[in-house]
Amino acid sequence: MIQKLQDHDYLGENLLNEYEWLNEVRLTVEDANLETISWSAFHSSKQRCNSVEISLTSLLPLFQEQAHSVAMIKHSMDKVKDLVNFLNPGQTPIITADQPLFVLAKQIQWEWPEMYGEDKFIVLFGGLHIEMACFIVLGDILRDSGWTHSLIEANIATSGIADSFLVCSNVPRTRHAHQITACALCELLMSAYFGDIILIIQKMIPLVMMTL
Repeated sequence: MIQKLQDHDYLGENLLNEYEWLNEVRLTVEDANLETISWSAFHSSKQRCNSVEISLTSLLPLFQEQAHSVAMIKHSMDKVKDLVNFLNPGQTPIITADQPLFVLAKQIQWEWPEMYGEDKFIVLFGGLHIEMACFIVLGDILRDSGWTHSLIEANIATSGIADSFLVCSNVPRTRHAHQITACALCELLMSAYFGDIILIIQKMIPLVMMTL
């Protein structure tokens, strides 16, 4: 049975996958015989669910002309709008673009709001630039928190490289640093949780013995 898009919890499913990976990493820390699995290797080994086979995106034929011009971006937006209205009348078209083309698309929206206004068209960054923007926001939050100092003390990165994580100068390195941070926080959280359970059990044992 194929599920409808609105009936499928993609966010919850992806969060469960991330917690599963964190648990796998935690188990490798506890057992030296287990091989540490990276984030990319873990997710590439996961099989797709066969019950959901509906695509959220569409790739149109490539243009032979240069894309970085107002005329070509307008033409692309017109084609996307026509196709969306044909397949699903009334739906607001959504397109993604890399940073230079995103700028042109936003300029078109501001120049011709009656045809391409933000209430008629949704323009998003591409996946890479969305990830970079998220890492930069995380860098602003973590600035002066001691995060980079912790990475330096753990010999994960040098001072210059650790500071570059705050502005996402290198996406793979920054992503890897946040993955390591997530694993470390998960391990500390689980250690504190099980430590509290042990303390509770130790306090309960005398009470149980008194009732016997």
